[in-house]
Amino acid sequence: MEEKKNKAKKGKASHLNEMVLNLVDGMSARAANMVIASYNQIPIVIRDSINEFYNAIDGIAEKGGIERVKTALANLEDICEGNAEYDWICKMAKEETNQEIADLYAHGGMSV
Repeated sequence: MEEKKNKAKKGKASHLNEMVLNLVDGMSARAANMVIASYNQIPIVIRDSINEFYNAIDGIAEKGGIERVKTALANLEDICEGNAEYDWICKMAKEETNQEIADLYAHGGMSV
């Protein structure tokens, strides 16, 4: 069963890659290349951690979802802690986590 999940993840584009592709859609080739080059300068460990975080966010309403999000957020904070240039990513991730949890409570997705 674990193998099926891993195979499915390998075939799926990462959330961050999809965001960048959506961002550059419709841009001139030069502008799109500049955005992609900037994206490629982000260290791979940070990109992987961001993808882990968004995968956890996607399953936040599932059983154990909030714990997975908290773990992914803690991992992201640990990685960004060593590089102050990316500290803003952690702040945005915390805000997004708080918003997602608030939405779950507001829409009855979980009980208190």
